[in-house]
Amino acid sequence: MELKAFEGEEHLPFRIEGDGSLALLLVHGFPGTPAEMRPLASLTSRHGATVAAPLLPGFGHQIATLPARTRHDWIAAVRESLAELRKTHRQVILAGFSMGGALSIQAALGSDAPDHLLLLAPFWQLGERWHQPLWPLVRLLLREFKPFARVDLDDPAVQKDLRRSLPEADLNNPATREAIRQLAFPISVIDQVRSAGREAWRLAPHLNLPITVIQGTLDSIVPAVTTRRLIERFNSSVRYLEIEADHQLIDPQHNSWPELSAVLNSLLEKYSG
Repeated sequence: MELKAFEGEEHLPFRIEGDGSLALLLVHGFPGTPAEMRPLASLTSRHGATVAAPLLPGFGHQIATLPARTRHDWIAAVRESLAELRKTHRQVILAGFSMGGALSIQAALGSDAPDHLLLLAPFWQLGERWHQPLWPLVRLLLREFKPFARVDLDDPAVQKDLRRSLPEADLNNPATREAIRQLAFPISVIDQVRSAGREAWRLAPHLNLPITVIQGTLDSIVPAVTTRRLIERFNSSVRYLEIEADHQLIDPQHNSWPELSAVLNSLLEKYSG
């Protein structure tokens, strides 16, 4: 059974022009699209900020090409978007979610560095610390990774996440559920995600700009303990906020939304003034 994913317009890259000198660049995570960043865009209008969200190469409607992509393609796309905003805006805030956080850390060290870096549940490590020495063996033994093979498809949170990318899928249909469980990424793709995180960890001490980090205490994908380790490597000014949320903290229906939106509004107000 073929699953139709990421076909809606909400998954496409977008740019909303503002009338001020401030721009906000939003970088989605893995295996997401700009759709997961759209709630943040809704907060920018009263500040007159331009907001842009690129679609990373190999994601969304390009998902069939993902095995041919590398982390270098993804970081190049972020840097290109950052450079475009820098041409026309005096102040730029770069915001990265999950894997987008790892890419944003790297882009913040380029020639078109942003004025502020906002990291939301920033990914940098795949698995636990003790898993890391085993990765070369895993890479040799496994050819593919099935992210939904063992998840509880009856869990409302899981179903909510799936409906973001598979809005037309009947999650009660046994054939659909089996197709979701068999959905697989080549291990080479996961290796690229891991490499993006490791590079962010290596470069973190070299950042020289204000940083805001928001982390959910209930996050099982990017646990709070790993984010605490990451911010210890930053040598620049860091504001760190933990909120009671899981990994999908960019959700207006989530109890984390008021705190997250308040932080972003304060940043937009500061840099648009």
